[in-house]
Formats: sequence, structure tokens, C-alpha cells
Amino acid sequence: MIGFLLSVNAQKPTSDLIQPLQPKYWRISSRNKKMMARMKIFGAKPIFLVSDVFKYAGPDNDFRKTPVLLMRQWKDTVRSVMFQHKAERIKPIYDIWNEPNGKQFWSGSDEEFFSTYKNGYDQIRSMAGGSTAMVSGPSISKFDVAFLGKFLDYCLANKMTLDVLSWHEFKSEDDIPKVADDILLAKSMFVNNPKYAALHIKSVQINEIIPQSDQFSPGSILAYFVYLEKGGADGACKACWTESNGKSNCFNNSLDGLIDAETMQPRAAWWAYKYYNLSLTNRLKYRSNNSHVVCFANYQTDKIQVLLGYYGDKRKNVSVTNVNLSLSNIQALASFAGKSSVNISVLSIPNTGEDVMVAPKATYQTTAIITNGQINFSVPEVYLSGACVVNIN
Repeated sequence: MIGFLLSVNAQKPTSDLIQPLQPKYWRISSRNKKMMARMKIFGAKPIFLVSDVFKYAGPDNDFRKTPVLLMRQWKDTVRSVMFQHKAERIKPIYDIWNEPNGKQFWSGSDEEFFSTYKNGYDQIRSMAGGSTAMVSGPSISKFDVAFLGKFLDYCLANKMTLDVLSWHEFKSEDDIPKVADDILLAKSMFVNNPKYAALHIKSVQINEIIPQSDQFSPGSILAYFVYLEKGGADGACKACWTESNGKSNCFNNSLDGLIDAETMQPRAAWWAYKYYNLSLTNRLKYRSNNSHVVCFANYQTDKIQVLLGYYGDKRKNVSVTNVNLSLSNIQALASFAGKSSVNISVLSIPNTGEDVMVAPKATYQTTAIITNGQINFSVPEVYLSGACVVNIN
């Protein structure tokens, strides 16, 4: 699931800050050979943003840098990228154009975008190895059923295929659950709809997630992962934004702001990503009856680990909550067989924004009696926008 957008080079950040997160995807536009080699080391599939190489219309080019006016240059750009990747034996997902539904990256009409996309697509397919290359689109800036339908109808009419259906999600706070609704609706209307079977859509990727307002919030980050999973997204790349110093974390090698670019130390958001990654194996069944508390639980050889995130609670004067946990049938796990009690410890990951967090802080310890294979206990003081890790052994 985990992915990033730009925010890396051939040396930074160091591998010890990337490997614990085990990124599955990395949306990039760099043509640096060493950086591509790093992607392979991390096991991250590159999502190559072709339009970033071509560049965009702006004041420095009199707003004329558009494939509509420079179609030969656009095709040459695609061809050059394909030649390089073939020579270096790189097999990325080709993300042909970024956010064609907004003025920042596209200045033409929808129809002109569709034509530009097709020209890029045809160039990819016409080259050696292009028939099996993976292609993504339309990478719009928000979920828009009408735009997606129009784009996919164009692809059908022009006998194009689409490996990855993609868009961006920037919902905030208590709107985050709608991310799952968007993905499920797209699957129902397009991916699993016989009308679009000829497109051979293999997966849905949200190739930019989390708005600027929530970019450092462990609680919101974990909520995004819960609802991306519920929707069945194949992957999601964290978006990059401007920080309080006025600089973008797209280009400072900070993993989109998960680490401080000056000290190269992790922030609270980095720990949310790390513990989410740790939760992916040996998952246990779990549920939350609080709409603002999300949960992941898994079994790690000698312990149960529960990851909690608290987000989106807009009630007045609410900044902290207690969470009651109930675990059933735990003696079925090998390391708990025969035990009559367990030790419980809590690590807190509050939302410290841009401040560095060297490690989560131990905030609570207790024991609980196992009764009929079940334990019940309370986790105190989970902070709004924050997270905590509960270890049970």
C-alpha cells in the first residue's frame, strides 16, 4: 500500500529511514540511474510521471508549454523516456499526465487532454516492450465520476487499455471515510462493469493522498490507510506540500515531510507509517465502535500489537480520548497459551507537526487478567490527530 511522491534522491534520505516503511510504489520523474537503482533496492515499483519531464505551461514559457502546441516535442519526450528505461531494464508504471482537471498542470480542454493522453499512450505502445508496459490514468486531482467516465469512454472508443485507474484524494478529518466510498464506487461503475471489460483495468491506485492540513497528523494518516484498505486500493502515494518555512517537501528528500529535511530525523508522521507497515502481517480481526478511532491489530511472534489513531473529532473542547479495548480468544495464539495474565504497555505518537520525534514515548503500563480467553482494559489519553501503539505480551 505505502507509496511516496518525489522527495528522494540518490543518497537522501538514508536507507535506514526508508527500509522500515517498505514502500511498494514511488511516483517519480527523475531520470537519474542511481535513484532508479535505489527503487529496486527498496522493492518499490516506480510510477513514472511523464508529464513532469515534458514540463508544464507557465510564465517562464509564455504558457505555451503544452502538447496541444508542441505535439512532436511531447511524443519525443515519451520516446526518450521509453528508450532510457529499456536500456536500463526498468519497468515502471507510466503515469502519462498529472492532474489534467486543474489549471496548475493543464491549460486546455478535456478533449485536448484526451488527445494528448492518446498520443502519449500510442507512443508507448509502439515501442519495443511497449505492448506490455503498464499505463496509469487519468491521475485527476480529486474523485470525479463524470470525468472518469468521460475519460474511460474515450479510451474504449479508441481501443486503448488501462492497467491502473488513478486519481488523488485530499479529504480531511471526518470526510476521510469517504475515500473508501469513492474507491468502491469506481470499482462498481468502471473496474467491475462489463461495459469497460475491454480496458483490462487491473487495479485502483490513489497516487496522491492526504491534504496539506493533515500531512503531519498520525491519526489522519492511519485513518487514510484504514479506508484505503476498506475500498481495496492497490497502493497510495503520500502527497507533498509546502511547509511552514515556505519550502516544498516535494524536493527536499524528506519522504514528503515524514522526516525533517535539515536534521534528517523522523517526525511523528514517520512513526505512523512505520507502525502501519508493521501491522500488515499476521493481521487479527478487529473493529472499532468509535467513528473517530481507527485500529489495526496483528500478532508478532511473542506479542499482540494494536495500533490506534484518533482523528476528525470536531466536538468542542475535545482533544483527548480514552479507548476501551477487548481482545477475545487470545489463548489460541501460541505465546499466550496457558497464560493467566498479560503485560500491557503503551507508546504515544502525538501529532507534533513539523517537530522531530526521535521515538514514541512510553506513557502507560498495566496488567490484565485473562478471563475465558478474553482481556479487557482501557488505554488512557489518546490525543486527537495522534496515535498510539499498544503492546500486549
